[in-house]
Amino acid sequence: MPEEKTVESPEAKPPRRTLSAVFFGWLALRLEKSPRGKRVVEHVVQRLGFYSQAWSLTLTIALVILLRSTVVTAFYIPSPSMLDTLKINDRVFVFRLAYLFEEPSVGDIVVFKVPKTIPDYDPAKPIWIKRIVGVSGDRVAIVDNHLVVNGRKVSDPPFFRRNPYYDRLQNGQVFHEMVVPEGHVLVFGDNSGNSYDGRYWGPIPEDAIIGKAFVRFWPLSRLGPIHGESVNPIPPEPTTPRVISNLGERALQG
Repeated sequence: MPEEKTVESPEAKPPRRTLSAVFFGWLALRLEKSPRGKRVVEHVVQRLGFYSQAWSLTLTIALVILLRSTVVTAFYIPSPSMLDTLKINDRVFVFRLAYLFEEPSVGDIVVFKVPKTIPDYDPAKPIWIKRIVGVSGDRVAIVDNHLVVNGRKVSDPPFFRRNPYYDRLQNGQVFHEMVVPEGHVLVFGDNSGNSYDGRYWGPIPEDAIIGKAFVRFWPLSRLGPIHGESVNPIPPEPTTPRVISNLGERALQG
């Protein structure tokens, strides 16, 4: 008869994890009883604690940088073109991923890269902020100081019921009805009497939009979601934007 072999059951042999636990438990007891061992343990624990804190700090910084560059970015306002909704020196947060989940809409306040094709393009002022007044296919006009889209006065959001728009521009030209091309948006400044916007240079590509401004975080007295405020119906005199600087924020022009 062939020789029978005994197959060893896994339970018959202590698992390696169990042996490791027993060994390190024994080692810990030995170190604990020895003064020198205690010093070694304390040194290791301190080092591990330091590295743990350093790693946590590194992860936090990396997360902040990632969020700042890809999700939410802070901007400040150095010009009067969005008065009274956004005042000079206001700070806003911009959600960079907004239009991954929804389409641009009339009334959205957006930050965008200024197309280099517009007249008087200034490379020192590459990023502006305006409000969308028309999206792909819309017919946009200004009638009796009201924004009219596709033949109807815009009343939603309610900001548009109060805010005046001017079709006579500071360069002497007149803004006429415009059809927004596919894949583009038309943007105006809320302070229509003192804003260099789409009335002068037309629509911008949707892919020029950096993100949607959704909350004002400074000054604290005006902290909260951004809602449109009606400006004085008398066109203000042009003023020179006051450019300021602040760490971690970006300037918006126009």
